[in-house]
Amino acid sequence: MWHHDHGFFPGFPIVFFTLLIGFLIFRIVMFRRYGSAWGYGYRVGAWKHAEGSLDAAVILKKRLASGEIDEAEYRRLLDIIKE
Repeated sequence: MWHHDHGFFPGFPIVFFTLLIGFLIFRIVMFRRYGSAWGYGYRVGAWKHAEGSLDAAVILKKRLASGEIDEAEYRRLLDIIKE
């Protein structure tokens, strides 16, 4: 019945190596993009850009430190950002 040397599926090596190469390419892309081979890690500071309000709070803090705005204006704008 099964008298040929191709095993259970003649195209198995082609499918296997295609999937293996695709998986390795996926891991390389995820590592380069996110700093982790699975895409769950973050580069330093990348999480800050995930939430725009955190970036805005940092900008406000810098403006307060440089004297562009006073403390009352800082608190008012921070309350607006947090909404």
